[in-house]
Amino acid sequence: MGIIPKEFEPIFSIFLIFILFGLIFFVLNLILFAKSLTIHKKEFTIALLFSTSKSKSKSKNKNEIKCRSIRKRNFFLWWSVLFLLTIFCLIFCLLLIPPQFEATYLTNAIEKGNVSKSLRQVSIETGKYFGGLLRIEETCDSHLLNLEYSSVTPENFLKWSHLSSDGSYTEYDWKNADKMIKQATNDYHLRVRGHTLIWDTRWRTFYPKRLQEKFQNKSPQVSVSEAKELLKNHICTVMQHYKDHVHTWDVINEPMNSEGGIGSEGNLFQKILGHKYIHYSLQYARECSQESNNVTTTLFINEAFVDYSLDSPKVKGFLSLLKNLTQSNIPLDGVGIQGHAMYQLQNNNNIRDFMSQIDQLGLKFEITELDSRLRLFTREKKSSTSDPYQLQADYYRDWVNGCFHFANCQGITFWGVSDATSWYDSFMMFRWLRPNKPYIFDYRGRRKQGWHSLFDAFSNLPTNPNSTIAHFAPSSKDFTKTEQFSSCSGKYSTQARGKYLPLIIGLLSLLLFILLITSILLFFKKSKKTIKINPEPNENQNLIQK
Repeated sequence: MGIIPKEFEPIFSIFLIFILFGLIFFVLNLILFAKSLTIHKKEFTIALLFSTSKSKSKSKNKNEIKCRSIRKRNFFLWWSVLFLLTIFCLIFCLLLIPPQFEATYLTNAIEKGNVSKSLRQVSIETGKYFGGLLRIEETCDSHLLNLEYSSVTPENFLKWSHLSSDGSYTEYDWKNADKMIKQATNDYHLRVRGHTLIWDTRWRTFYPKRLQEKFQNKSPQVSVSEAKELLKNHICTVMQHYKDHVHTWDVINEPMNSEGGIGSEGNLFQKILGHKYIHYSLQYARECSQESNNVTTTLFINEAFVDYSLDSPKVKGFLSLLKNLTQSNIPLDGVGIQGHAMYQLQNNNNIRDFMSQIDQLGLKFEITELDSRLRLFTREKKSSTSDPYQLQADYYRDWVNGCFHFANCQGITFWGVSDATSWYDSFMMFRWLRPNKPYIFDYRGRRKQGWHSLFDAFSNLPTNPNSTIAHFAPSSKDFTKTEQFSSCSGKYSTQARGKYLPLIIGLLSLLLFILLITSILLFFKKSKKTIKINPEPNENQNLIQK
C-alpha cells in the first residue's frame, strides 16, 4: 500500500508529470539565466523583463541582440515558475474542495419510520458490545454515548505518557483520566476498554520522556531485572488504580511490524527483554488483575492490518505469535482487530478467514477500531448502487455479520462516535481528502444507513439472558428522540474546518493563471517588433570596397 490513497492515484500521477516537466523546464532556464548573467553582466542591466521602452544606451548592435536573448531567457524562466505555481494551486484546490453527496439517509429515515429501540438496547439484549471512542473534555457526543453505546474506549488519556506527571515514569497524574472513567462508568453506565498498557510502534509518543532518556543512557545501561521491574510497576499501578472500573485491557497494542516480525527497533523494553516483553506484560497483567463485582478482567492484544489475507506476512507472523502464547500457557484472553480503512477497503472474505483462525485458537476477539472514509466508496463499480452512504453501510454490515458468525466475537467498537468529531478531519492529509464521514451518525447526530445495517445485524442475533452487559444497563430513557439532536460543532467538526480555504486557493489559482496568460501575450506582442541591425563592416568588406 502506498502513501497516496488509491482513489487519488490518477490525479497525483498527472500532477507529478506536470511537476516533473515544469522542474526540468525550470532548471534548464535557470542554467541559461545564470550563464547570461555570467557572460553579459553589463548588458543584463538594461535587459528588463517586459520592458516596453527602448534602451538609451549607445551600445553596439551586437549588444542589442544579446540583450534581446537575455530577455527571452528571463521570460522562459518566469514562465516556468508561473507554470509550476499554477499547476500546484489548481491540484491543491481540487483536493481541498470535497465532492458533495446527497444525504440519502434522511429520506431513508422517513421511509423506515421511527425505530423505538437504540443500538444500546439491542446490544444489551444480545450480549454483544457496541462501542465508541472517549475523548477528554469532548462533550459534543455525550448524548449519543449515553443513548446509543454500551462500551467506550479511551483515545489517549490512559496511555503512559498522558498519565505521566511531568515526564516521569514513576509519578502519575490521574486527574483527567479519573474524571473521564468515572463519567463513563457512573454517569453513562458504559463498559470501558482500557487502552493501552504497552504500545510498541508509537514508542516515541507513548513512553514518558524520562523513561526514554533512561533507556537511551548507556552508562549505566538498564539491566534485564530493572526493565522487568519497570514494566511490572507500570502495568500493576494502572490496573489496580482502575480495578473497580476497567475490566478489559489492551495489554499490548500493535506489537507487529509490517514485515511480519515482532516489535520495532525503537521499542524500549524489547531492546532489553527481546520478544519476551510480551510474555512478561501479559503475566504481570494477570497477576495484578483483581475481580470486582464478580467481573473477571480480560486481557487482549490489539493489532492493525492493511491486508487480512492469510498469506500476508504480518498476518502469518501475528498468528504464529498467538499460537506461541497459547501453547506456552501465557495468559491471553482475546484479540482486538482494529479495522481502519484509511486508504483502501478490506476484503470481507479475508477478514472472516482471519477471524476463523483466532476462533480456532479458542480466543475471544472484538472489532476495536472500526471506521472507513466515505470517499473510498465513490469508486465502487461492482455494486448495484452508486450511493456511497449505502455502500458504506453494506461494508459495515459485512464486518459485523462476519464477527457475529463466531460465538467468540464479543462486539464491535468504532474509533469515534459521530462525524462531528471524526479524527480524520483533524489529521492533515485526510482533512484535504474530504469528505471522510466515517461513522454511522452524521455531524448532527442523525442516524445514517450504517446505523440501520448494524441495528439489523444486532436484531438478528438471539437474545442472551446471561448477557454481562446487563450489569451496565442505563436508566430508562426515551429512545424515540434519537433522530432529533441539535447541531453539534465539536473542535474536530468538518463544518468548522477550512471553510474559506478552498475559495482562497481557488482565487489564487485564477490570479496565477491570468498572470501566466498575460505574460505569454505580452511576450508574443513584443516579439513582433524588429530590431534594426547595421553590423560594422569587417576587414574583407573594406578591402573589396577599396
